[in-house]
Amino acid sequence: MSDDFRILICGDLDYEEMVVDIIWKGHTVGIVTIENGPEKMEFEIYNHPEGFKWKFPLDDFLKIIDWAKRELISEYPIKQNNSND
Repeated sequence: MSDDFRILICGDLDYEEMVVDIIWKGHTVGIVTIENGPEKMEFEIYNHPEGFKWKFPLDDFLKIIDWAKRELISEYPIKQNNSND
């Protein structure tokens, strides 16, 4: 995977759960969210800050998305339905 990509696990005031920022060459491409649970994760794509189209190697992008997904799931609290609560 290219060193141009990195992820940042963080909190965002717009979301209750943690999010993962996908960063490429210092610019945030978008965020992966787990707000609706691990089965319904979403990726929100941001506009390039300089108005360009995003363009990077597909395999590197898919790897970083998969890594972000796994990291976010590992941080996701296990919510159990307990009728005694």
